[in-house]
Amino acid sequence: LEKIRRGYSTVPPQGESIKDVEKRVIAFLDDLLVICKEFRVNVALSAHGNSMRPIRRYFEKLSIKEMMHLENPWDKVFEYKLDI
Repeated sequence: LEKIRRGYSTVPPQGESIKDVEKRVIAFLDDLLVICKEFRVNVALSAHGNSMRPIRRYFEKLSIKEMMHLENPWDKVFEYKLDI
């Protein structure tokens, strides 16, 4: 379980690795930021823990190792302000 939970490239049975999730998350965030810049809008995201790790890595400039040790609290909101 620890290898699946903390393994960046480890694929759980019938699932996807955090590395695979990160590819989708980064593509989504790149597209979202283009829209935010073009239309000057704010957005709110809600995500599952395995999607939150790459989101936080993206905005907090974390290493893979740092990202894989994140614990996402249930009672916290992460706010990121960007200059666009």
